[in-house]
Amino acid sequence: MSRTLPNAREYFKKKKELESKGKIVSVDEAASVKKEIRRYRILKFYKILAVLVVLGIIGTAAYFYLQNREYKEYEVQTDVKREDTVTTQYMEFQGKILKYNKDGVSYCDAQNNTLWAYTYEMQSPTVDICENMAAVGDIKGTKLFIFDSDGNQGEINTNFPIQKFRVSELGTVAVVLEDGDTTWINIYDKSGGEALAKNKTSLDISGYPVDIDISNDNTRVIVSYLQLDGGALKTHVAFYNFGSVGQNYTDKLVSGKIVDGVLFPRTAFIDNEHAVAFGDDRFLIFEGKQIPELLAEVPLEEGEQLVDIFYDKNHIGIVVTTADNASKYSLRIYNPQGNLLLTQKLATDFDRIKIYDDQLLMFYQKQFSVFNLKGVEKFTGTMTRNILDIIPKNKGSQFIVVDSSNTRQIKLK
Repeated sequence: MSRTLPNAREYFKKKKELESKGKIVSVDEAASVKKEIRRYRILKFYKILAVLVVLGIIGTAAYFYLQNREYKEYEVQTDVKREDTVTTQYMEFQGKILKYNKDGVSYCDAQNNTLWAYTYEMQSPTVDICENMAAVGDIKGTKLFIFDSDGNQGEINTNFPIQKFRVSELGTVAVVLEDGDTTWINIYDKSGGEALAKNKTSLDISGYPVDIDISNDNTRVIVSYLQLDGGALKTHVAFYNFGSVGQNYTDKLVSGKIVDGVLFPRTAFIDNEHAVAFGDDRFLIFEGKQIPELLAEVPLEEGEQLVDIFYDKNHIGIVVTTADNASKYSLRIYNPQGNLLLTQKLATDFDRIKIYDDQLLMFYQKQFSVFNLKGVEKFTGTMTRNILDIIPKNKGSQFIVVDSSNTRQIKLK
């Protein structure tokens, strides 16, 4: 069946009306009209392009302004006194505050309003946080609890005492358990129940597990083993794959690296493809989604000692001692491939350094400083009490300051 398109019907109808009135446009006139339409469209295109260019310039200028803007002071927007026990510890969680002690854990906002609370009994509670999941476990005990911003998501009961644990952003937990001269590396779902996977190791063969982490997809675990070989110290950085690939390897051990004479006390998956082992005189970067292999080995300079680490999915940061009389420490930031992005001298002590997207937060006792990732100091100020933690409210100028007795929200000016 043939059809006449609506715009075609309209054209012939209009043409008939014009013919009846003797107003049919000539060929030359039609060409002139088409030319004018074309000129109008080109002019409109360049106007839109000019507007987009101007907006791009304004946006770029605003970005660089915010990146390099310096603040001289701050104003207190809210100031709330807390009534916590002296043993209460604080950690940032999803832009708010996770408070925990031996009796329980609670989640609070900047005004110290409790969003949820959960009670338990622990002797040595420890918290690990990954993205939107938090795990609270009892070191030397047998209980683990998993939380997100809505509250409790599950409970895990282990058969042996907990030595180490790490939670993934999916809520799965990797746990090192002590069983005499044997250690177990078990994987648990956040809902609890039996372990999803188990791996038995012995101290005399594998060594003592110093640290552990789990990948975001829950398939791989990195373990730093301290070993003694005839009285000589060495570290085995080992990777286990609990997925289908690992089933083809003995004890699911798919790769690793042994380093003589160096202790690697910290390990971390910074994303789903890169893992880092931080040692006394170097750090190692591994790459691979199934069988991680050594990508880069970044040594410290002679005489330097590693004193702190920080990282996110795009950056690896270290702080080392320095022999320079003008500065006590040297801060360095690398990308996941091990390329140096920034070196910054630090003349003062610090309690903690944190990285958030494009800025560094550093605090020591009452002093608080903000740097961008080019090393520009954007703010340095003094709070009224010793700082326990700093939590950004946005990328620019608002922060939650948790001090020894109060929670304050401030804005840099």
